[in-house]
Amino acid sequence: MPGFKTYGSIAVVEVLTTGEIAIESISITTESCELSGAWLISEIEVEALHQILAGRLLLPIGDRSKVVEMLNKFLEWEVSIEEFVDEARRDAQSALTAFEDYVNQSEIEYAQYMSINPMDRKLLPKVVKKKLVSPDFYQWPEEIELSKSQELLKSVGKLSEVPGTAVGMKNVLTAARLIKHLVDMWHRDEIERSNRLYVVNQAAQIAILPNCWLSKLDS
Repeated sequence: MPGFKTYGSIAVVEVLTTGEIAIESISITTESCELSGAWLISEIEVEALHQILAGRLLLPIGDRSKVVEMLNKFLEWEVSIEEFVDEARRDAQSALTAFEDYVNQSEIEYAQYMSINPMDRKLLPKVVKKKLVSPDFYQWPEEIELSKSQELLKSVGKLSEVPGTAVGMKNVLTAARLIKHLVDMWHRDEIERSNRLYVVNQAAQIAILPNCWLSKLDS
């Protein structure tokens, strides 16, 4: 991991057809993930745009050509939801594989111990049959389309639309709420991994985000 971080921030951004820029920010720590700010600013408010986006990961939605045209200076910190989901899914699968290997090895060691003559076993360190519970990781999908954030939020029992939201802010708010859900699930998986030392073979730290996004915070 490229350095251990306890804080990060994401800006979900959409360039509207009016030329305005809608931004919803998400603040992330090892303890929480919260929507932390919302802006709808004019394309001529360059200084305000820099102040808002500085130090944040950039997650654009909507018209890609408009993003490239108006936010080109910030694309160095752009991240994609595809990378997030792919890494989260791989890490969950890797941890499940580690669990299965650990269970198999434990069963082999117990069978070998029990195959020894009972009198001879008394001279050896006792081996107890372990009762192991499989880790419970989030069922990460193959892909996520932020353009379908409302549908995806509904599918996980989350509010898909916040009443009273300004029209220009609806898309970024809905996408940000979906990102918050996914980060919460990442944190849940990280806690599950940290509680099972055989998965990481060392005392684990809770990473606030997958490495593919954390690396951009270091750039």
